[in-house]
Amino acid sequence: SNAAQLILQESIQRGSNLHDLSEYAAVQINDTHPTMVILELIRLLEQKGIGEDEAITIVGDVCAYTNHTILAEALEKMASVFH
Repeated sequence: SNAAQLILQESIQRGSNLHDLSEYAAVQINDTHPTMVILELIRLLEQKGIGEDEAITIVGDVCAYTNHTILAEALEKMASVFH
């Protein structure tokens, strides 16, 4: 949560519009870095008054995922909730 809070705090301090967060911030995650930042950013944006659908879109534009694990057994399987 600290990293997500810092991203938003620094963006606000710079006068950035949170609706355009992807122009100011990028979060790279992969199979070894926690993906919970996605949900935390959505939650924090909603606390800032941004609607859920827009928050999901914003975070989708901010976050990028790469996978470095090639073994299927090592991959976590989760239902796709956000499109």
